Amino acid sequence: MEKKWTFRNSFGVMITLLFILVSCISKKQCPDGELGVIKNLNGLDGCGWVIELKNGDKLQPLNFDSFTEVQKKEGLLVHLSYKTMDGMGSICMVGKIVELNCLVTQE
Repeated sequence: MEKKWTFRNSFGVMITLLFILVSCISKKQCPDGELGVIKNLNGLDGCGWVIELKNGDKLQPLNFDSFTEVQKKEGLLVHLSYKTMDGMGSICMVGKIVELNCLVTQE
């Protein structure tokens, strides 16, 4: 006995495909995190890669290289969470010294 293709069968397939599509598109985010943009300040004395937050604040991550899955690329949008490292200074002096807890790209 041949099974007929019905609306009910195709509706289930469409819902499944929609679920897969939405789960692939959703962006990873850091808990209690915020958006930022990676900036290359290598042209300034003592500076390197920093992250500029939406409010304009700049962060100088101590452990940027720990997140090998994130490519350092000018203008890359990222979602991050961090801890401010009070009592530390840098030659660059463009922003807060931080330790990143989480860093994911938002392409």
